[in-house]
Amino acid sequence: MAMQNMDTIVTLQNAIKKELGRDFGDLTPATTFEELALDSLDVVQMIMAIEEAFEIEIADEDVDDIKTVGQLVEYIEEKSKE
Repeated sequence: MAMQNMDTIVTLQNAIKKELGRDFGDLTPATTFEELALDSLDVVQMIMAIEEAFEIEIADEDVDDIKTVGQLVEYIEEKSKE
């Protein structure tokens, strides 16, 4: 995995831990959000934390299409380039 991806995952882990008070230290690109057992409020809080941490905006319709940490990392990195 590219170093940039690892940096993004670490920042993602820190943002989730700070916002939700849960540590997902074993996140991998293949980890699904279903596996994380996040409820709808958790997802909203996580998205807000990610937007703040990465200074991006995540469209509501895009959230439904993102199923894994790997897809989220790719999305964050694409949005960060804009």
